[in-house]
This record gives sequence, structure tokens and C-alpha cells, in this order.
Amino acid sequence: MSQRRSSATALDQLGAKISPAPAVVAPRVLSFYQFLDEVARVRVQSGDAAGTYARFSFKGRGALVQVVHCIDHVLGSHTGTPLKDAKLGLAGGAQFGKTTLELNLAAYVSACRFLNPIVYLPDDKLADDIVDAKFRPDVIDQVPWFAAMTKVGRAVNESGKAVNTKGAFLVTDGTRKAVGMFRGLQKPPTSFTADIVVEDEKDDIKPAMAKFVSGRMTASEMRFHLEVGTQRLHGAGQNKVWTNGSQGVVLLATASSWAAA
Repeated sequence: MSQRRSSATALDQLGAKISPAPAVVAPRVLSFYQFLDEVARVRVQSGDAAGTYARFSFKGRGALVQVVHCIDHVLGSHTGTPLKDAKLGLAGGAQFGKTTLELNLAAYVSACRFLNPIVYLPDDKLADDIVDAKFRPDVIDQVPWFAAMTKVGRAVNESGKAVNTKGAFLVTDGTRKAVGMFRGLQKPPTSFTADIVVEDEKDDIKPAMAKFVSGRMTASEMRFHLEVGTQRLHGAGQNKVWTNGSQGVVLLATASSWAAA
């Protein structure tokens, strides 16, 4: 009797190892705006609820509304036709929500669109920290269906081989796959393809290393490049990105508010 139980247990363990992972049924999220408005959660910073999480809200984050609509336009969220080779520069001051934006963008495009995002930061230490202190607790752990789809530290390279690599995450619904990464631009990856690249803190990324960014998107049909920074350096970094672009400005306050200031 004990031998039969042992055999059954061994077969069960073997079956569990070779059986495909169960499919994850994710909700249908049609746009990045919808993902932020209905799915994303943020850490409460003050008051009695400090340290807990609440639904993301655009209230108090008005500067992000037009940015999110622009990203949806590039992704073709409403038209069904993405814009190829789009480049978007986002300049703003500190604490305007750029980290929340880019972390949730990485989650949305990988889990809902099955596109491959890479978020580049100035160095590997910052990249590792943002995964451990932000992406995992603030995004993955807050969305159960996204957590069920995601394996952190896992990726699939261009040859189709699964590899373990720091800062990577593999997303699958049991059929489709996407690979995302957070990397420092000290030593950019050379064996992974991205559809969407984000450069965070452009002012602190060496221009000589930034040239490697576009090389990761050559095999993509989208090649969307988002550059984010605070414009600390006049004529360089994010300020150069800003002045070379269309320089769109969103006025958040009413004309009467400015007049009374």
C-alpha cells in the first residue's frame, strides 16, 4: 500500500513538472488610460491609511492625462493602428508621477498587449532598486491576475531560450508571452528585443550609451521610444529632447487662476 502511494505521489510530481502552466484569464483592458483608471493601485503616502494601497486616480495628477492619451494614440488603443517609430519626450519637475506612469506602462503593454518593454535607468543599482522597491510591491503584488501571469527574474532571449536574469520579468497567459526588463545603461542587453523603450532620467544617461537604445528595437514593428526627465541641464539631456520636439504644453490651471496669482 505504501509503495502504491509513493508511486502515485512521484507520478503527480512528475506530471506537475511537465504540464503547462494553467492559463490566466485577464480582464479585457482596451487602453493604458483604462488600465490606470480601473486596475492600477498606488501607495497612500499620508494620513491614517499611510502605507496601504488605494486605487489610482487622475485627481491631483492632471499633468498625466494628456500624456496618457498621447501614449494610447501611439499604441493605437482606440484606432487599432499603432504609430510606428514614435518618439515622445516627457519633461516635468520632481514628483509629477513619472515612476507610476512608467511602471504601469510596462505592466499594461506586457500583460494586455503582449509587447516587450525595456525601462532604462542610468545604472544597474537604480534598475535593481526600482524592481525590488517599486515594481514588485506597487504593481505586481497589487494586481492578482498580473501577478499570476508574471515571473520576475525570468526572460526569453531572441533564440527562444528561457534564462534567469536580474531585472527581467516574463509575462504569459498560457499562450502568449512578453518579456520586460529594467536595466541600467552601463551595460545594455544585446540579446533581447524591445517594442517599447523608456529612458528614465535622461539627464543622467551618458549620450554614448543612449545610442544602444534604438538597437534593441530594430526587430520590432512598433519601435516606440519614450524619454522622461526633469530638464536639469540646459541644452542637453531632457532639455535637448524637449527643444527638439513639438514642445507641447498643457495648461492645468484656468486663466482666472493665473490672473489671481
